[in-house]
Amino acid sequence: MPIGSKEIVKVPESQSMTFKQHYYPDVPGLGNVVFTRHAQERLLNDGLTEDNVRDVLLNSPSIPDGRDIVLREGKGLRLVIVINPTPNRGAKVVKTGFKIQPQASTRNR
Repeated sequence: MPIGSKEIVKVPESQSMTFKQHYYPDVPGLGNVVFTRHAQERLLNDGLTEDNVRDVLLNSPSIPDGRDIVLREGKGLRLVIVINPTPNRGAKVVKTGFKIQPQASTRNR
């Protein structure tokens, strides 16, 4: 291949590093929500499935974390959602997501 030429490589859909659905209208408590490519890649690289991510997004309560950030947690993952992104295009933005470990707890013996 000559120097400076570009080769286009098509990635099979099964190996794609993005979700099939990255936009969710009317999420309870949030409204319209979109996932950044970074968030999609991070979640998939951590081995989380799109179904688990969707379930946490749609069914977990929002936990405030500052003025413009809310978290949604469940099923071993945490989503970081910007509720007033710049520029504001009418949707909340999932900036990142990752696996979380269960918190330590005490148990009666």
